[in-house]
Amino acid sequence: MLAFFAGIPLAPATQVDWTGVAFSTNVTSTGQAWDDTWVGELGSFTPGFTPTAANTASWAAAWQAASRSVYQPTTRYFGGSFVYQTNPAPFPAGARAWMWLFNPHAPQGEWILLTNPAWTWPAGSPFDPFPVTWTSADASQAVVGLIPGPSGNLTSAAVLNSPLPALSFAAWQSLYFTPAETANPAISGPEADPDEDGAANLAEYAAGTLPRRASSFPRPVDSFLHPENGLAYGAARLYRSTRSAGFSWQAQAGHDLSGWTGGTVTLTLQPWEWTVRHSEPVSAAPVGFLRFRLSP
Repeated sequence: MLAFFAGIPLAPATQVDWTGVAFSTNVTSTGQAWDDTWVGELGSFTPGFTPTAANTASWAAAWQAASRSVYQPTTRYFGGSFVYQTNPAPFPAGARAWMWLFNPHAPQGEWILLTNPAWTWPAGSPFDPFPVTWTSADASQAVVGLIPGPSGNLTSAAVLNSPLPALSFAAWQSLYFTPAETANPAISGPEADPDEDGAANLAEYAAGTLPRRASSFPRPVDSFLHPENGLAYGAARLYRSTRSAGFSWQAQAGHDLSGWTGGTVTLTLQPWEWTVRHSEPVSAAPVGFLRFRLSP
């Protein structure tokens, strides 16, 4: 007698799959279709923190992403997987999970935050053959933004003066490059320029632009004369991503292009913008230069 047995392969760990709905209609608060600058994250907030439309400025500090995904405008799809054997902090078993989708480019953000009471992290296990799946169509609440119906269509909301969660350069690499590309510094390294637009990956990361699309290029630094107490000062404004972390910016001034000092005065400093002026007025130093330097 021959006997045949079919076995269910065991997954190496607990797996949570999170997805949007392909070919759904996802638009901004002004009715514009989402494009490839949009990013989605699955994660949780610090225990005890409850996100509301009134405390958006505090979300980033309380947020921890478990998985990230770039929005695909052709298929209008997003999603990823989070795999674990034991529950890492801050994703304890039973804690609420959320999907946060946003456009990281504009000072006036466009966000939507989705959740469902059933979206709670399962207990980690090395022997769990059945992934848990959460889709945007199952969301029962949008803290900001709108869920028009069960179709999976999403409408984001405008959010002012609120930073986005920080993103390390390594996490940025993993978001925009495949594992093989991430292991190849000639493609994903800080000095590489895979889209050949003249901006290295480190500059694209700092500016929040796309490393694989040449038309997505860091915004030029604005230079202008700043009037103050009857005098004019050379000034410059840097536009930067609210997400870049792990690197530091320094504003430097000089009277030529060979000697640089820290001789600048900050005029405005916001998560997405930094404006400085030269410490000396134009009348005292008719030739002067300003630059912003990014350092590891």
